[in-house]
Amino acid sequence: MSDDEDIVLAQVEALVSQLRVLADLRRPMHRQLRDRRDTVRKLVARLILIGAAPPTRRNVEALIWLGTLSGYAFDLMAGQLEQTVRTAPLGFRVWRAVTKSVLLNTAKSAHADKVALNALRACVRRLLGDAEKLRLTSLYPGRSLDLELAIAVPADWSAPTGPQDEDGDWVGRMLLTRARNRDATLRERGTAAHGLWQRAVAGRGWGPAVVRKHLEALIGDFEEARDRPDIALGLRWTAATLRVVMEQGKEVCNDWPDTDKPWFRTVMAAAERLGADPSIPDHVRPATRTLFEHALLQNAGVPRRQAIDTIVAAGWAEQVATALIEVLAQERDESWLRIRALFALGFLQCRSEHVEDALVEATVLAHGKLFGHPPGEHQATVTELHAALFSVGDCFGARGAEAQARAVRKRLKGVLTELATHGGTHTRQAWPVARATAYLLTVTAQDREDDEPDLAEGLLTALTLHRDEVTGKLSAWALDFRFGDDAKHTVRPLIAAAGRS
Repeated sequence: MSDDEDIVLAQVEALVSQLRVLADLRRPMHRQLRDRRDTVRKLVARLILIGAAPPTRRNVEALIWLGTLSGYAFDLMAGQLEQTVRTAPLGFRVWRAVTKSVLLNTAKSAHADKVALNALRACVRRLLGDAEKLRLTSLYPGRSLDLELAIAVPADWSAPTGPQDEDGDWVGRMLLTRARNRDATLRERGTAAHGLWQRAVAGRGWGPAVVRKHLEALIGDFEEARDRPDIALGLRWTAATLRVVMEQGKEVCNDWPDTDKPWFRTVMAAAERLGADPSIPDHVRPATRTLFEHALLQNAGVPRRQAIDTIVAAGWAEQVATALIEVLAQERDESWLRIRALFALGFLQCRSEHVEDALVEATVLAHGKLFGHPPGEHQATVTELHAALFSVGDCFGARGAEAQARAVRKRLKGVLTELATHGGTHTRQAWPVARATAYLLTVTAQDREDDEPDLAEGLLTALTLHRDEVTGKLSAWALDFRFGDDAKHTVRPLIAAAGRS
């Protein structure tokens, strides 16, 4: 089985095409799949690793192929997917493959049989049932990919017995638990709360009356923000958008509530300049501006991520990146808003010099907030540094960006060395920063130069001894396969880890 990503994607496309023909001819596939069990297992292992890499077109394509293949062979791959989500170092991204499996195999045109659907349904319930525990060991719980799966669960998989039944909707209970979790990030809590309402309006799970009662209590907590003063304005903004969708009876907030806060004026000023950018054709400027606003102001996590996806697909990533950089330059205090801008900047995959400067500056700034004098005490500062490190890894850790990755790491060498070796991340509160550091080093690893070990090689070795078991496990995993045995310790792609399993 090849370790070339393009060959693997071509192989799975060929396999799915064959299975699709058999399905159209109503031919039994069990025998075909039984004979190819080993092939399917190896393909799935490699697709998982491609899908776990920084978010590029190839990464998304691999996750879609996993979802498509599951319609024919879920019984063969269910164990791999579930085990990866639960225990693999980069397993947090495989939640998206499970979500794709649900969306593709419950669509009207789907071909999955009842046995496969029941297996998928059971797998989803097990994973979401353990979601609160799994987020504790995730590299990036704020990514909210488990919540995207919960929101996608079909109505009949989690149906209450009646409009007033508050016990039957297990997905609703899971989302409500996350929305109430004061240790969760603002992104998670907002996504969960809006997800509850989205499901209610769409006729999935609890009815609007039951959800409204829960959300009214939650909105009160968000508005008071007594337990999280570090993100008070973000919580109040989430409460405000929840009120709008509840008043309008819509799934998603498209009309921003009135506010005179400086952070909002900063976003709208950047949006106005983007909307007048002459490099964007007149007929698409309004839509581009709207997508930019949603990337920062939308509290429903799925539409916010979809807005960023659309910007990339439409080809306006560079222009939107400029607007995001403007927000980062102007808004220095509200970590929750900076976190959103940093995620979007990493996800856009725009590797201009301006983006490099902005991400380096943001990382240094967040590091200073957390470990300066006096050191930061709030959870939001940890999340901001985590987001900055992840964005650097996502933007410059993709295949083909090796030269830029080396330059960025050189500029951040002092910060990365301190995070990996000086013990500041050994407190439990700072563990997410250690995990993000290990991720950045893993995806931006470089060949040796002048017989000297690469920065990643040395710092990952130090991180294998980290007090956080998740950080140590990721670092050891990367060292096990990432660096070759030749004189230059030539860096292998992530997909090479499949050969170690």
